[in-house]
Amino acid sequence: MKIKPFDTTLIVEVEKTKDKTDGGIVLPSEMVSRDQMNVSEGVLVSCGSYAFSEVKQLDDAEYPKSGDKVFFKKHSGILYNDKETDKQYRFINDVDIYAFERKEVSNG
Repeated sequence: MKIKPFDTTLIVEVEKTKDKTDGGIVLPSEMVSRDQMNVSEGVLVSCGSYAFSEVKQLDDAEYPKSGDKVFFKKHSGILYNDKETDKQYRFINDVDIYAFERKEVSNG
């Protein structure tokens, strides 16, 4: 991804919202847009240079890093559709992250 976050902004990859039902019925665009903003979890792709700066000052504090699954406020940030990769991202502030799950590192 060529876009870089600024300040305390994060880029989170979210699951792309379906525009059809499993039965093949095309959903109205208003419903698809609403569903896109209802997503509240994703994978952290990139952090701005000051993201989590308050947490980083604490000696034993943990904070999310690229590759971690993050949970954030519904309707937060701005939705971005990358036409080159056909993926969806949300640009959100670090304070909108409520929790994270560390990506498991395999030793093999």
